[in-house]
Amino acid sequence: MASSSPLPPPAASPAAAAAWRRAGHHLHDDRGPAVATLDLDSPSLGICLAGRAAGEPAMLLGLALGGAPHLVDHWIRGGDVTAVYESNDTRQLRTLAMWRLQPASAGRQAWVLVLSAQTALLETMADVSVVSRVHGDLVLHAAGGEGRRDFVAGATGGTTAALLVRLPAEDVSRRDGQRSLLLAVHPEDRGELTASASAGLFDIGCRLFPTPLEKGVLLRSRMLAAVGPTADDTTWAAEIVEEFAASPPLLST
Repeated sequence: MASSSPLPPPAASPAAAAAWRRAGHHLHDDRGPAVATLDLDSPSLGICLAGRAAGEPAMLLGLALGGAPHLVDHWIRGGDVTAVYESNDTRQLRTLAMWRLQPASAGRQAWVLVLSAQTALLETMADVSVVSRVHGDLVLHAAGGEGRRDFVAGATGGTTAALLVRLPAEDVSRRDGQRSLLLAVHPEDRGELTASASAGLFDIGCRLFPTPLEKGVLLRSRMLAAVGPTADDTTWAAEIVEEFAASPPLLST
């Protein structure tokens, strides 16, 4: 979505009790079943979930900004960590990313990424993507249209508004049984997730802001990632997607 508003810091998260633990530019989320970290100097990695036996963590809600972006500012408000990146290319793109902790309950843990983009040029291409990489045994996708809450198995390669990945049994990050990962883009943003698989490794991407961006215009989009028990994953995933779709518009949060 686009707005002519300036680029203000997003309002603080309603879940005031949730908070990132900070060590320089490294952030830690120790609230739930997954140990999550975020390195503001490496936005392409996004939120990393530690624990695979092979030593390779799941990477969620990373940023593919292009143009060798560099961190120019950041701040933390409880459960919200906001970072400002500027591209080192001809687009002169300024991107603001806010990773927000969502309330953790019933063995679930969730994060929302709010992404904004502006440019100092009269017109440029933003062309920003959100990327995730995770090992998994099975991918379920949300059916299209009004049935998007119904997760069904299907081949990768298509597009959808939400994906549910069942993590492999050997993933030692699961402290209380097998777990599943949900990724979703807000329906108002008209984004689509794509997934490709190779040897049990899923690369999931969502291209945002594919249209030209004009000076003075603000682009914003939202994505969500959540981890929870595999036993009832289609149920809790549907609930989270429904709550996410009903969340207040960006300019009022």
